[in-house]
Amino acid sequence: MASPLSYSSSYGNAFDENQPSGTRYKFQRRVLDENQPSGTRYEIKYLFFHRHVQELGKYAVAEYSLKFKEGEKGTLTLKKVVKAQQQDVAGTNYFLKISAIQNGKPQLFDVFVHVNLNREKSVVSFDPSFD
Repeated sequence: MASPLSYSSSYGNAFDENQPSGTRYKFQRRVLDENQPSGTRYEIKYLFFHRHVQELGKYAVAEYSLKFKEGEKGTLTLKKVVKAQQQDVAGTNYFLKISAIQNGKPQLFDVFVHVNLNREKSVVSFDPSFD
């Protein structure tokens, strides 16, 4: 019988009925290759399902808007996060490519956001993309 708590994501199935009843719930992290050094960047796939990545994009745009306050750079509105990479260090680094509207024109930006172990976010860089 399928459980209503069944959950599947790009990280695998978080509810495993084959586990003993006391250990059914488990948190699965990305399994890295043994030869891959820690701190390696990896692509985040299926961005539509990773709501936290889209929220990081919104956070970065909000911080950018606070810093420049619609000055010479104009207003900035997030469309979506187009591409994302994640790097696990002391916390997590997110390298985002976001699509945004600036002064009525679509533009791509490269954003670097660090989330520390206390889940505090900070925008390290926010630059126009030349890709």
